[in-house]
Order: sequence, then C-alpha cells, then structure tokens
Amino acid sequence: MEYLVVSLFAKLEDINSDNVRLKKLQETLSLFKCEKNKDEQNFIRNKAIDFELHNKARTYLII
Repeated sequence: MEYLVVSLFAKLEDINSDNVRLKKLQETLSLFKCEKNKDEQNFIRNKAIDFELHNKARTYLII
C-alpha cells in the first residue's frame, strides 16, 4: 500500500494569500474524523493551520 504525504505548510505556501483557497482548505480539514483520538480530530479541525502559520508545529497529512 502506498501513501501520499502532504505537508500542511507546503499547502499554505501554495495558497499564499488566496482567501478562497484557504477557506477551502479549512473546510476540507473540518471534515477530518478520528474516532480513536478526539484530541487529534480537534487539532486538525481547529488548530493545525494556526499552529503552522505561527511556527508552533508542523503537520503532515498521510493519505
């Protein structure tokens, strides 16, 4: 099985200041579900972008 690793930071760099694309990324992340770990779910949905923008953490999505 192959996985695709996506850097959230790279995605945000691609978006730059395009508010429409940023909104779409936020909407996509808001769909993330993790039944086993609600803290992870909350982080991805509500904090990951802010942490990236303020250099607090790096997030990689494995698809």
